[in-house]
Amino acid sequence: MFDDPLIQKIAAAVAEQLRESPPLPREWFSVAEVAVYLNKPENSIREMIRDGGLPAHKLGKQYRIHKDELDAWIRT
Repeated sequence: MFDDPLIQKIAAAVAEQLRESPPLPREWFSVAEVAVYLNKPENSIREMIRDGGLPAHKLGKQYRIHKDELDAWIRT
């Protein structure tokens, strides 16, 4: 595929790493992702978070919602 031996070596190493490292399950969601999932505007999701109804964690300036907490909140 590639003529350069260095590129071939790098491509082989990356392919091997990908085979050994299965993708991690998605555990954390952004406000935008939760809004799409719940079919609600992002502002409504932020308001629910601020009001304490929807559990979320502030990471820097952004909220993140854990999948397990979202699932539990939906069931209540």
